[in-house]
Amino acid sequence: MLLELLLERLKAALRVKGNWAVYAAYDPAPFAKREESFLTVGITALETEQAFSDETYWYFPFSAAAQVRLLTTPETDAQVLYDRYWQTVVSGMLSAGCTVQKIRTGAPTEWKQFRKIALEGSFTLSGVFQIAKEEVLAP
Repeated sequence: MLLELLLERLKAALRVKGNWAVYAAYDPAPFAKREESFLTVGITALETEQAFSDETYWYFPFSAAAQVRLLTTPETDAQVLYDRYWQTVVSGMLSAGCTVQKIRTGAPTEWKQFRKIALEGSFTLSGVFQIAKEEVLAP
C-alpha cells in the first residue's frame, strides 16, 4: 500500500512540474506507443519505521530510493537533456512532499533498440505518510 502511494505521489509531482507523460518503471506499455519524450519512475527500496497514530490518522515514517529516467530522441543535445532533467525532474522530486536527501545523476546513455537517449537519476527520500484510519481499515 505505501509503495503504491509513494509511486503515485512521485508520478503526480513529476507530471505537474514537467508536463511529461510519466510511466512506472515496470509499466508494460510498448515504447512505440509512448510519447516522443517521457519519464519513468521506479521505487528501488522502501523502508518503513514503527507507525504511530492519533485519533484520526496513522503516520508511517519511511525512507526510500527512487530512480527517475528521462527518455527522449537520440538527437537531443546532452546539455539540453541535463537542463530538462534538472528543471523538471529534480524540481518535481523536490516538490513531491518528501525530503530529498541525495540526488545522483549519471551520464546519458543511448538505447538503440528503442531509438532513445536516456538520463537517469537516483534519489534518496524520506518522509511520513499520513493515512486516515478508516482508509487503513477498508478492505
